[in-house]
Amino acid sequence: MCLGRQKWGTDVTNDLAEFARAKNVKYFMISYTDLFGGQRAKLVPAQAIGDMQKDGAGFAGFATWLDLTPAHPDMLAKVVEAVATRPI
Repeated sequence: MCLGRQKWGTDVTNDLAEFARAKNVKYFMISYTDLFGGQRAKLVPAQAIGDMQKDGAGFAGFATWLDLTPAHPDMLAKVVEAVATRPI
């Protein structure tokens, strides 16, 4: 965790739950890019970000253009590294 930087958009941490407590963050936007370059995202409450960071975030597979239907199970996107933060 970078403790020397205090401005939004520059803090990098490996513990998003700790970051949420320190910065009073209520929600995180977890996103990934699908096969056609479209951005897919979901809002995650700060209380659940630790689980998302550990287990990944579920996304509907049919929305990713992988020849899946709504009947298929969700896909998990793993939060590998939080590179930067920015308030929305």
